[in-house]
Amino acid sequence: MRLLALKIDNFGTLKDFKLIFSDKLTVINEQNGFGKTTLALFLKSMFYGLPKTTKKKVAENTRLRLTPWQGGLFGGSLDFEVSGKKYRIERYFSDKSGDTFKLFDLDLGKISTDYTENIGVELFSIDAESFERSVYVPQTLDEVSMNLSLNAKLTGLVENSDDLGYFDKAYEKIEKRAKEYKALRGNKGILNDLEKESEDLQRLIKDSKANEENLDRVTEEIKALRLRLADLEAKKAEVRKKITLASDYAALAEQKKSREALIMEIDSLQSRLQEIIKRYPIGLPTEEQINEAFERERLLSQTEAELKILKEDVFDGKELSDLKTFFDGRPTDSNELSALKQKAQRLSALRIKRESILPQLESAAIQNNGTSKGIKLSLAMAVLLLAIGGFVTGFNVAVGVILLVLGVLGVGFGGFLYLKNQIAGGTKAASNEAIVYEAQELDVECDRLSSELTAFVEKYMPVTELERDIDVILEKHKESLRLIKEKSELENKISARQSRFSECRAEQETFFKAYGGYTDGGVAEVLQDVKNAKAKELEIKQKSERLKALPEVDFESGLALELDREGLLLSEQSLNRELDAVQNEITSKLSLEGKLSNSCELLAQYEEQLESVTAELAEKKEHYEVLKTTAELLSKARENLSTRYLDRMAQGFSYYCDTLNGEAQRSIVSPELSVSVEACGGSKEQAYFSAGIKDVMNIAMHLSLADALFENESPILILDDPFVNLDDRRLKNALSMLKLLAEKRQIIYLTCHSSRNL
Repeated sequence: MRLLALKIDNFGTLKDFKLIFSDKLTVINEQNGFGKTTLALFLKSMFYGLPKTTKKKVAENTRLRLTPWQGGLFGGSLDFEVSGKKYRIERYFSDKSGDTFKLFDLDLGKISTDYTENIGVELFSIDAESFERSVYVPQTLDEVSMNLSLNAKLTGLVENSDDLGYFDKAYEKIEKRAKEYKALRGNKGILNDLEKESEDLQRLIKDSKANEENLDRVTEEIKALRLRLADLEAKKAEVRKKITLASDYAALAEQKKSREALIMEIDSLQSRLQEIIKRYPIGLPTEEQINEAFERERLLSQTEAELKILKEDVFDGKELSDLKTFFDGRPTDSNELSALKQKAQRLSALRIKRESILPQLESAAIQNNGTSKGIKLSLAMAVLLLAIGGFVTGFNVAVGVILLVLGVLGVGFGGFLYLKNQIAGGTKAASNEAIVYEAQELDVECDRLSSELTAFVEKYMPVTELERDIDVILEKHKESLRLIKEKSELENKISARQSRFSECRAEQETFFKAYGGYTDGGVAEVLQDVKNAKAKELEIKQKSERLKALPEVDFESGLALELDREGLLLSEQSLNRELDAVQNEITSKLSLEGKLSNSCELLAQYEEQLESVTAELAEKKEHYEVLKTTAELLSKARENLSTRYLDRMAQGFSYYCDTLNGEAQRSIVSPELSVSVEACGGSKEQAYFSAGIKDVMNIAMHLSLADALFENESPILILDDPFVNLDDRRLKNALSMLKLLAEKRQIIYLTCHSSRNL
């Protein structure tokens, strides 16, 4: 399986985020707060969703931490490939509208039913918790421990994982049933209850025989306590009356105190309001005037900022000056340059045409020369044959005649060629003259254009290549026009902003001149002064309305002091405690009286119950022993099954741990995945080591667990900056190991520091 790409619409701190994964190693090196852990949680949530929980603390509620502050849907999509098919998971989460899950077949472009919303379990054969303990390596590493899902996968029972579930359920039921008989700690359980019941019955039988004589004494004590209770209740009623009277007077005193405090607050506000009003001889401005002043102040700040930006705008004045110098004293416009450009193009075309007819001229000259030579050679040969034939005839007539005949034929053929050449010569001569004339015209036009263009270019620069030189002049002319326009536009913008700033400043000065002028604190202080005055006027109005609602009161304060409400409340509390004590004692005595009475009446029943409890206790003890033996046998069987994966886990752990530490070290892995490492002459648990060494152990356990879980496949591996506590040597080893692992499996590595980057 491999991840292809993801798209996050809204998830925790990440929004509109896209990422394409490498087939081997994807490194995400971002600063703190970017959302690296959020990205890792997004990958997990795409496969396993986000479970809901009632926990209120953000640190304990992942779903709450990832929910956008503004609410609504959050989630995205993840593309991946498995078994040669490409899929897309699309999940969105919402506490209001509910979570949604869709799976698309990217090859067919439609909804897929190959997997359900439990796709994480269906793909990896482990649950979400086991996913976090293996292929997901977080920054905060906890000690890895075993669970049912991991156990089922490691022992090869994934296809029949229910067997382990049934095993655990059976063991839990037996253990639970055994605890019902007798708890591991404490005195709870059926056996203890029966033993206690037996002891209680024996005691009741003994007490019932001895307590008959105590029944009359307890009855008399109850009567005396009831008389005491009635006396205390009468005293409490008298104290309650006095407390009510004292409370009424206390309420009146508090009302008078509140009224006096309001009057003082109103007077203070009036005084502070007058201090503000004195600074404004013509009165406070209206709310509309205040808003306009604030708006002008905002406009002044905005315009001043715009002017600063415009004045700092980069304008290449030197370039414009150089261009003016280049064209100084040489009037040139765009039309003239365009016409010269066309002439340069025509010159190039004429030269090309001149080159194209050059082969025709050379060919005509060669052809004429060749024909003349052929005729002369033919006649020379014919004359030679005639001379030889005449000579040979003297001593061999036959041969001489043949040679003479050949000589005559040669003379005739040469004459034929001469006549033919003379006839065709007139046409060829005319053709050659036309070609020569065309070439001469082209040479004249080329020379004329070249002279004209050369004279123009030499006004500005040395001639190199006419058409290119004219292009350079044309580009410089365009650039000078552009810079002149740009300078003019910038000057116009600055002028417009300066005019607006001056107008607005004048309006603001007019306003503040009328209402007190500028202060050392600036415009904002004056405007805030006005707002404070408005606020105080409103507060005075509100407090005056509250004062009207509090009528004036008059009462005898001395009477309230005589009643001493606090002292009365203490007396009432003391009486309540005494009443509770008497009532509790009466209840206790009544209970004792009932027990004594029942004990006397139920002696025979107690004896019968004791016999029944004794028989039941013996039976339950036998059941408990059977359950205890069965639980021990099941536990032993489970332990034998779990040890199947220990060798594989131990080898993987040792390899990764030794690779990270850079040295070999002996270790032991328990069936519950706890680790002990040999150090200082003995095996030490993980808790004995530093944070960095513990991280090494936990990283090694995660990786070895991932190898053991997925022997026949290469799962993804998500590392959320787990090397943060490693020293330089171990960090170097870890990064090297990570590169090697990436050759065999797809890895997503997140970090926030360049020292831990690959």
